[in-house]
Amino acid sequence: MEALKRFSQNVIDTMRSDIKDADGNEVFWAGKIDLEGIVVSLQAGSRGNENSVVVNKNAAKEGNVIIHNHPSGNLSPSEADQNIAYNASDTSLGFYIVDNDVSRVYVVVEPVKPKKIELLNEDETAFFLSCQGPFAKSYGNYEERPAQISLSKEIASSFNKEKIGVFEAGTGVGKSFAYLIPAMLWSVKNKECVVVSTGTINLQQQLLKKIFRLRKN
Repeated sequence: MEALKRFSQNVIDTMRSDIKDADGNEVFWAGKIDLEGIVVSLQAGSRGNENSVVVNKNAAKEGNVIIHNHPSGNLSPSEADQNIAYNASDTSLGFYIVDNDVSRVYVVVEPVKPKKIELLNEDETAFFLSCQGPFAKSYGNYEERPAQISLSKEIASSFNKEKIGVFEAGTGVGKSFAYLIPAMLWSVKNKECVVVSTGTINLQQQLLKKIFRLRKN
């Protein structure tokens, strides 16, 4: 297969330079792919001899596909390559072999393409808790809480940035809905499971009691 079907031109140029710097010996790379499955960035993790190269597992953790070259030009995977391919498939990594000119590529294991993430609109997330939102329409005495709205926006931002967020809020802010709304929206938009864990009041029982009261009223 032509290398351009799997690599950007910039990545091809980088690999050629890395192989030259390694005196034509085998080089191991970990590459990242875009939504179309094209390797758009990579880093060299190790360099070997004309017959083998060490797999840098730390580098592999940072990529979507692992790659190495065969100086001989024969891109058929060796027995050692097959073992690497087996381990790569277990961790959802793709595995490619290229020639030293990086003009051809043999795809041993197909990579798992990154999923397109649907980001949360922070204002739309907070709208659920505003005086114009669905909660306000369901409760005649609903009171908008600025601190709750601010907290929900911050939590939505943490989801979008894939960051760990640590937040503190006093009694009466409405912390549960502030994190449940963004969590549920994220789960629906991205078809992902969001786990909610609490070490104090059992959240499930708390929500069930509220739902039961709503239905009675």
